[in-house]
Amino acid sequence: GIIKQRVKECIDKGTPWDEELQIVTQKGNLKWIRTIGEAEFKNGKCIRVYGSFQDIDATKNAQIEVLKAYEEKNTILESIGDAFFAVDKNWVVTYWNQQAEKILRMTRHETTGKNIWEVWDDASGTDFYTICHKAIAENTVQNFDTFYEKLNGWFEVSAYPSSNGLSVYFIDITEKKMLQQRLLEEQMNKQKEIARAVVNAQERERTGIGEELHDNVNQLLAASKLYLDHSLTQPGGDRESVMTSIEYIGNAMDELRKLSHALVGPAQNKTMGLINSLEKLISDITKVKDISIHFLHSTYQEEESEAGLKLVIYRIIQEQLNNILKHAGASEIKIELKKEADYLMVSIRDNGKGFDTSVNSKGIGLENIKHRAELFNGVMQIISSAGKGCKMKIIFKT
Repeated sequence: GIIKQRVKECIDKGTPWDEELQIVTQKGNLKWIRTIGEAEFKNGKCIRVYGSFQDIDATKNAQIEVLKAYEEKNTILESIGDAFFAVDKNWVVTYWNQQAEKILRMTRHETTGKNIWEVWDDASGTDFYTICHKAIAENTVQNFDTFYEKLNGWFEVSAYPSSNGLSVYFIDITEKKMLQQRLLEEQMNKQKEIARAVVNAQERERTGIGEELHDNVNQLLAASKLYLDHSLTQPGGDRESVMTSIEYIGNAMDELRKLSHALVGPAQNKTMGLINSLEKLISDITKVKDISIHFLHSTYQEEESEAGLKLVIYRIIQEQLNNILKHAGASEIKIELKKEADYLMVSIRDNGKGFDTSVNSKGIGLENIKHRAELFNGVMQIISSAGKGCKMKIIFKT
């Protein structure tokens, strides 16, 4: 149809033709051809039409594939979440996708075909400018984060050099950077909180030491001095007063020994160690309190734990035992040190009155334990309810 029409127009009007058509061959195959023709006129009358047909199937199909690939590339570059632009060796923009338009607030009509540093002049002299030039100069891929002051935002950039120029992908990571900053601030605040808790715990311990020395040891020594003074006033001395004084001095020595064990704990190798220290602590409690304390530690190997961790475990158990004795009204306590392949568990369970963890889980004692555990990346869990006792579990990753 088209060829007949072109031949007719050529005969009637002398219009030459040059058409590329896809035809169906005798074998039923599709083939691209090019047909050209023109007419020869004499005395205003067409006396001859001549032309030719060319097989352009291979060339045409190659052109179509190139066009498809180009369109596919454009589709991909427009659909990706990254902003993207490309420049040639002279820094002339050859592509600028929709995301680049959106983020940088410059349309492709403003940038394509122009030197990028002229249309984006405030980027000159920045880290972005320097690193993009480095990518081309060294022919190396560059991945970096940069802050763009004009947009008050952070961007993650990847620059890929090629023989044609440079392809640049970038995404807005301002929110990510802000989140990282918040997390860093939270970590710093957490460290400060832990430090404060440690200092507060030390101050309470020192206060307790002072009170123990003043109210107990000092009183025993003072009483001993009174008896010795009295003995000196008696002719030939007063043996009974001396013996009473010796007894008070012995009691003071015992109290100082207990205080020393409580302070030093199991951290130093020269002391009795964690297990023996805990057994001594339990023994001291059960001597003066009507309470049953069971201690399980068969899977725990003390030599596998560093001194600092052993001291933390000792302080945690010591603190929780004090909490139970003060508040729980328990008759039985079960303490367990359990070593598994990749963690160490400290468990302290009592049958006391318990408490509502949603209301009363932020006491000073529990906060101290939590912060002590965090010093060695430990995680504390409290399971308790009114009338059902309390279970404290702390997991230390090993």
